Amino acid sequence: METNNQTTLASIQEEIKRKKARKKRRRFRAWLKITALLILLALLIFVVVKYEQSSYSKVSLVTIKNNRYVDDQEILSYSKLEVGDRIYLKLGMLIENDLNKHPFIETSTIKVDYLHQSVSIWVEETTFIGYLTDNNETFLLSKAGEMLPITDLSLIADLPHIRGYTAEMMPELVKFLNRIDSSVYGLISEMRRAPASYDETQVELLMSDGIIVTSPINGLELLTSENYYGVINRLDSDKRCILIDPYTQSMVASICQ
Repeated sequence: METNNQTTLASIQEEIKRKKARKKRRRFRAWLKITALLILLALLIFVVVKYEQSSYSKVSLVTIKNNRYVDDQEILSYSKLEVGDRIYLKLGMLIENDLNKHPFIETSTIKVDYLHQSVSIWVEETTFIGYLTDNNETFLLSKAGEMLPITDLSLIADLPHIRGYTAEMMPELVKFLNRIDSSVYGLISEMRRAPASYDETQVELLMSDGIIVTSPINGLELLTSENYYGVINRLDSDKRCILIDPYTQSMVASICQ
């Protein structure tokens, strides 16, 4: 009986030792895990700090493409983007939203290359339909009726010169200019206000082919490719003017006065 008791006591003591050993091993493994995590965290912080301080975290190059009227500096200003900015904070969608607020930018596409620290900006500018001069200043007129001051006169090479219109008259003029067939609009070299006693809105269009078109402003929508070329293909040599009558929906050739 005593021998059995001694055996049981020894077994209990052995089990206690094993449990203590297991606890000690568990505590050691836990300590190793915590130490490893702390080392990894320290390494991660070190890498992040070094990356933040390095040139790899910053925008090194910004390229702007397809802009003719809006200059690079203005695009950069609207994009809120500069060389040296933290590139990981630059999201293409947010830059596009800022750029698309510009009155003369229809759409934009941004590509951020995080590997090479570069940002590419591609813009689609609004359509301009003419230019005006006032006090020795030149302005482009957009299809929305907004005016952009310019100093580079090469930008007006393909646009008609608009004369005689005030800012108050522009909305109505723009509305009807936008209705002219694009294939005919490209032939207009100059348009000038030519009010008559019977119609204050009358306008004269000087075409690049030498034709002069006279029309009330609401007759400009009759300037389709079919109508225009249908008339000039039958012009006599002495008739270089076209009169548009929006009330009879007609275009007729005439001797220029």
